[in-house]
Amino acid sequence: YSPLSLIHLKNRVRNKSFTFRNLLNTLQFTITIVFTICLIVFLKQVHFIRNRNIGFDTSHLIKVEYPGNLNKANALRDYLKQNPRILDVSFTKGNPSEIGFYTDNGDPIRKASIMSADDNFIETFKLKLLIGRNYNFPSQTKECLITENAYKESGWGNLDNRIFEDCNVVGVVNTFNNDDLHLNASNVMINNSPDLYTTANIRLSSNELPEILKYIKQGWTTFYPEFGFRYSFYDQWVETSFLKEENHSRIAFVFGMLSIFLSCLGLYGLTNYYLK
Repeated sequence: YSPLSLIHLKNRVRNKSFTFRNLLNTLQFTITIVFTICLIVFLKQVHFIRNRNIGFDTSHLIKVEYPGNLNKANALRDYLKQNPRILDVSFTKGNPSEIGFYTDNGDPIRKASIMSADDNFIETFKLKLLIGRNYNFPSQTKECLITENAYKESGWGNLDNRIFEDCNVVGVVNTFNNDDLHLNASNVMINNSPDLYTTANIRLSSNELPEILKYIKQGWTTFYPEFGFRYSFYDQWVETSFLKEENHSRIAFVFGMLSIFLSCLGLYGLTNYYLK
C-alpha cells in the first residue's frame, strides 16, 4: 500500500466514526429532553389536579351507607344534631362521588346526572346558591336545583317557569365534580323527591374525630341494629382519584432522573474525548 492511500483510508474511518458518534450523542440528548419535558408535564398535571377546586368542601365530611328508611331519617338527624361537634347532616339518594342516575333526553340540557336530597344539601356540602332559591322540602311540588354548567348549557336567561325532568327549576348552585375527578364536571340536577335515601352525609368539626365517630356509631346501632355502620371520608375519595397520577409522576420522575444522569455521563465522556 502506498502511504497516501493509507492516510486517505484513516481519514475516511475517522469521518465515519465521528458521524456515528454525533448521531448517538444527538439521540441521547434528544431522549433526555423528551423525558425531562414529560417529567415537567406530569408534575404540573399532578399539581393542577391536587389543587383544583372540585366545587364543594371535602374536609371532615363523611358519607355513611344508609338503609333507605325514611321514617327514621328525622329522628336520626335530631340525635346527631344533639352533638355540637356535628355541624350538618344531609340525606341523599346518590352523592357527589357516585350519583349513578342521569338523563340524556337533550331538552334543553343535553345530559345531566340526577340525585335527590333534602333541603340541607347546600349547607352540608358548602355549595353556593348563585341564582334563585333553595327548594321546599318536604313539598307536594316537584322542585329542583341545577348546577351552573347545566344552566349555561340550557341557554336560559332566567328561571321563570323553567321545567327540567318534570321539575320546576328554582335555583342554580355552583358546579361541582362528581364521579371521575379526571374528567370535567358534568351537569347535575338535585331534586326534592323523597326517594329512598342511600347516603347520610355528615359534616364534623375538626376536634376529637374518633369520639364523634363513636357517637355516630352508637346512634346507628340504636336506630339500625341490623344495618352495619359503613362510612368513608370524602377526602379519601379525592386521594384515591389522584393516586394514579401520583404513580405516573413517580415513574416519570425516576426515568427522567435516570436519563439526565446518563446524559451527564455521556457529556463527560464526550468532553474527555475532545480534550485528549
